[in-house]
Amino acid sequence: MILVILGLVVYLLFFILIPGFGAISLRRRWSTFRNLLFKYSMVPALEYNNLVEGSSFSFCGLLESFKSDDIVWLKGESLSICINLKKLNIYTLSKNNDEVYKSQWRDISSLVEGTEFFVFGNLKYDGGVPYLVGSELEDLLVVVREGQGKIFDQLLAKGRDKNEMWNSYTPYAYITGVLILIILSYFSYKTSFNKINSFYLLLMAGTPFYFILPPGLFFYIKYRKSWDIALRYSVLSDLDRLKGRVERSSLFKKKSKVVEKLSLLLYVLGYLCNLIIAGIILFKLFQLIIFN
Repeated sequence: MILVILGLVVYLLFFILIPGFGAISLRRRWSTFRNLLFKYSMVPALEYNNLVEGSSFSFCGLLESFKSDDIVWLKGESLSICINLKKLNIYTLSKNNDEVYKSQWRDISSLVEGTEFFVFGNLKYDGGVPYLVGSELEDLLVVVREGQGKIFDQLLAKGRDKNEMWNSYTPYAYITGVLILIILSYFSYKTSFNKINSFYLLLMAGTPFYFILPPGLFFYIKYRKSWDIALRYSVLSDLDRLKGRVERSSLFKKKSKVVEKLSLLLYVLGYLCNLIIAGIILFKLFQLIIFN
C-alpha cells in the first residue's frame, strides 16, 4: 500500500504539477510580454526632433555596426542610436516561422549589417551618445525581424506558445515519472502479497501515452483543433484591443475562454478513454500472469 501511495505522489508530481507549473509559467510570461506590447504600442517613435531623455520610445533601425561585443549601432530614418544587448533576451520574428523565437544575445551569432531591429525602451545619453535602455522594472525590449508587416500585430499573433502543456519541463517530467512508476511496479510485484498494487502502478506509468494512442487519439486531435481555434480568438481579441475596439475584444475573449474549456474537456476525455481501455487490457494480462 505504501508503494501505491508513493506512486500517486509521483503521478501527481511528474504528470500534473510539474507540467502544469510549466504551462502556468508560460502563460504568465506571455501575459507580461503582451501587456508590455500594449504599453509600448502607445509610445512615440524616437525621432531627431523629440530626443527627451528619460522618456519612453520605440525605434526602428537597421544594424549599422558594432561599437563593442555587446553594444550595437542602429541606423534609423533620421538618427542613429546605440543599444547594449548584454544579458538581454532577443525576440526574433521570422517570415518562415509561426512563433516568436526567444534567445539570449550571447547565443546569437548570425546578425549581419542591415538586419532590422525594433527596440522599445527609455532614452538615455552616455557621453553624448543616445541609448535606448530598460528601466528598473522592465528590460529593454528588442525584436529582430525578417520580412514586412505591422510589428505589434505580428508579435501578438505569434508570441504565445501553441501548446502550453508541452513545455520545457514536460518531457523530463514524463520520462522521470514513467521510470519511477515502472520501478515501483516491479518492486511491488516482487515484494507485495497483493499483486494488484503492481497493476495500479503500471497503469499510472502509461499516462503520457494515453493521449496519443487510439481511440483516445481522436479526442486529442479534436483537442488540438479546438485549442488552435481558442488561440485564434485570443489573437483577434488582442488585435482589437490594440486598435481600441473594446467591445469586439471582449467578445472574442469570451469566445476564446469557452472554446479553451471545451478543448480541455476533450483532452481529459481522450485520456480517460485510453486509461479505461489500458486498465482492462493490463488487468486481463495480470490475471493470466498471476493465475497461470
